[in-house]
Amino acid sequence: ACRDRYRTLFGEVPAKGTPHSEAKEVKSGNWGADEDNRLRNCKSKNGRPVCKEVDPETISFSDVARAVKTRSRLQCRRRWAELRGPAAPPSKKLDSASEKLSLCEALKASGATDESDVTWTSLGWDVPGAATACALSTWKRLKKAHGGGDDADFQEALDAVTSELQAEVDGGAD
Repeated sequence: ACRDRYRTLFGEVPAKGTPHSEAKEVKSGNWGADEDNRLRNCKSKNGRPVCKEVDPETISFSDVARAVKTRSRLQCRRRWAELRGPAAPPSKKLDSASEKLSLCEALKASGATDESDVTWTSLGWDVPGAATACALSTWKRLKKAHGGGDDADFQEALDAVTSELQAEVDGGAD
């Protein structure tokens, strides 16, 4: 709260011991064309332009704010959402058994031994338009429904869910 307010007013929190007078002043009000261009030219964590990203978790808005130079990370996040506009496709929901199976296979390939070990932003599963939050929420629903509930062991739940989905896909009930 206090840190976010400071960042909104002055950008990133200066290093410990740096006087307040050396903090960067952040603009407010309307964005200029040059600021929009700097925002559009920034790259996400996976190297794509931020304006092409669907999932905000793949973007470090602190890095974007440093590149824009005149806005805070929160202002950059809001402007990014505005620039995406209504034309941006909504995050895809995983409906089919094959998409859910793809998620489980990516979880297995990640080598994670526990749900907390999974790096959801770099999972590398191939379902176009599906955001990271979609993967996590889908996994939690699958685990609860097919893998023994919230308290089930991660590996056991993953094996149970994967075998059920594989049987569903093999049976043609996609």
